[in-house]
Amino acid sequence: FLQQVYESLVRYDKNYQIQPALATKWTQISPTQVRFELRKGVKFHDGAPFTADDVVFSITRVMTPPSNMISSVQSVKEVKKVDDFTVDLILKGPNPVLLRELTEARIMNKAWAEKNNSTKAQDYAG
Repeated sequence: FLQQVYESLVRYDKNYQIQPALATKWTQISPTQVRFELRKGVKFHDGAPFTADDVVFSITRVMTPPSNMISSVQSVKEVKKVDDFTVDLILKGPNPVLLRELTEARIMNKAWAEKNNSTKAQDYAG
């Protein structure tokens, strides 16, 4: 259901291979740093532009309890904005399946989440 509403940096194609989604390219800078170049011209449902700030916000939100999506970013230590259309994921250690995990890390509009008091994930257990 979520993939009908939100996109990820990467997704699967019909052959279960990773392909670009909101990221157009990724580069392994080091064993624990991956740089993602973001698609330009993307707009959220309200017309707000998609930027690196949305990626930093969304991945940080997923990494923070009580999120039940932590498994999709379990190897990520930190996410850093390089510029408006580039982000770096700093990993806890090398992860050969990072891209497959990221298919479930959906990106939200940071401004919308702040406006609608949704900066923290829902505490389903609570």
